[in-house]
Amino acid sequence: MRGATGRMATPRKAAQAIRARGVLGLAIVSARRFVNSIEARSAARKIRSSAVVGEHFRCGPRTTLFTRGPRANVRIGHHVQLHEADVICWSEGKIVIEDGVWMSLRAQIASVVSVRIGAYSIFGRDVFISDAAGHPTDPVLRLAQTKDLVLRGILPARQEGVSTAPVDIGSNVWVGERALVMRGVTVGDDAVVAAGAVVTKDVPAGAIVAGNPARVVGWVPGYRSSGDREASSSMSRANGLEGSS
Repeated sequence: MRGATGRMATPRKAAQAIRARGVLGLAIVSARRFVNSIEARSAARKIRSSAVVGEHFRCGPRTTLFTRGPRANVRIGHHVQLHEADVICWSEGKIVIEDGVWMSLRAQIASVVSVRIGAYSIFGRDVFISDAAGHPTDPVLRLAQTKDLVLRGILPARQEGVSTAPVDIGSNVWVGERALVMRGVTVGDDAVVAAGAVVTKDVPAGAIVAGNPARVVGWVPGYRSSGDREASSSMSRANGLEGSS
């Protein structure tokens, strides 16, 4: 190893330089963690001010809540963790996230009418859940809304010209990375939604679905068909899921 003068550094000096870089690296990591913890607490306070939130709520520093309705329209249960999520609730929308829900990075929940997520359900990165189409299919209305937004800064009424239907996700559901759960869908308890799936129709309890559009490709242990719900109530009782707020 050569020093600043270009001369070969002694082994002792080289070791000191390596240790110094290591100490500096640890200091930078510690500082980043400290800043993230402060930003995460700030994000949690903002969410609590705009929603009804249970105990032991945790979120990442970039988790956000946008709501245009009353505080009671967004309800988050106990022990919920939203690591980096965008929660969007329009004036007539309602979002209920029950106890123990865990969401990974860059998840998004958007509600114009109603989205419910059952207790202890888990979500991978980049999951998208919405109870409404993004924009009108009518080109005249869509153009008018776009001009209002980009030229005048006026947000469109999300209900206007778009199809909407409630989304209901059961308890103990696992939704994989980049999956989309679209309007009007009910996902039964204990179901698994594979990574990248686009869910446009109801998912039976205990089903494993995959693909675009998502189709049943298997069943979790304890379920054999769409009519077999032997595990649903027993597993929910065993895990304390029934009656979760």
